[in-house]
Formats: sequence, C-alpha cells, structure tokens
Amino acid sequence: MGHAYADWMAETYPGEKFVILTGFFDSPPSQLINKGMTERAAELGKNELVTIEETKYSPDNAVSLARDLVLSGDP
Repeated sequence: MGHAYADWMAETYPGEKFVILTGFFDSPPSQLINKGMTERAAELGKNELVTIEETKYSPDNAVSLARDLVLSGDP
C-alpha cells in the first residue's frame, strides 16, 4: 500500500511535500506502510517527506495534527 500511495502522489502531486499520519509507530501494519511509502517516494524523487506523526488511530488526533501542520505554515 505504501508503494501505491507514493506512486499516486508522484503522479498527482509531483514536487509537493508530504506528511504521513500513521496509526501507532510500533504497529507492524503502520511500519510497513510508512516504510513502503518513504522508500518509494525517495526512489521516485518527486515528493519530499516532511514528517511522520502518530495519530493513535484517533480521527480527532489526525484532524488536529493535520490542522496544526497546515496552520503552522511550515513546508
């Protein structure tokens, strides 16, 4: 899945930076998706990873993190 996400992102948003909002850092599914996405994005060289943030599988946490990242104005 991580490779597919990175491929789609490179085609749809080339040159854009991205953030991964993951479930739990130590969750095997999250680790596999994060690894696949970061490695594939690096291979393609079209998008830059800014950070990986843990949401603890909480929609409220994910929305809050996304909002804070957007409002921060940081790339």
